[in-house]
Amino acid sequence: SFWGWGIFGLLLAVAGVVAHPGPAAHPRVRPAPKRAAGLRTPTDLQAPKSKPDVADLPAPKPGAKPVGWITAARQPDMLRFCFLYAFTFGGFVGMASFLVILFHDQYGLARIQAGNFAALCVFAGSFLRPVGGYLADRFGGLTMLKILIAGAALALFGLSFLPSLPLATLLLFLLMAQLGMGNGSVFQLVPQRFTAGL
Repeated sequence: SFWGWGIFGLLLAVAGVVAHPGPAAHPRVRPAPKRAAGLRTPTDLQAPKSKPDVADLPAPKPGAKPVGWITAARQPDMLRFCFLYAFTFGGFVGMASFLVILFHDQYGLARIQAGNFAALCVFAGSFLRPVGGYLADRFGGLTMLKILIAGAALALFGLSFLPSLPLATLLLFLLMAQLGMGNGSVFQLVPQRFTAGL
């Protein structure tokens, strides 16, 4: 039910915002220095040269055993990125596949009309993904993810009350937009953590 989605999203956002240690706990992802124009670029978040990680290892030769994949799977940050990607992109895909059913069964729209409403919401997530990457460059990927996940949880919580069609469409549009921009923020963070392997 939408109540379940709303409560789950709210709890997930609160846990992510409260429990996340922040960039200080990750020595390989450090905040950008202050610039005159106040901008942050991908080169501002460079990984300091410390002990080698999976990104600094040479690429495996063709036909070699997949040691690199095993090493990558053992990286805690890799697992965190997988979780964030599963939440942002997985949530986007899951909601996209459900929207037509929601508009048709819950709000009584014809199937073609329900598809049009669903396409509008999916459009938001697809085309605003680069905007999420740009904002992550400007304000920091971790900061953007906290804001976007919290916003997505609030949108889900509002949808749990099954509001009117106009309000539900607006909330779904915002939800998909925030999931898409969150996906772009994850893309911005990955090369800051794993530099040589990309």
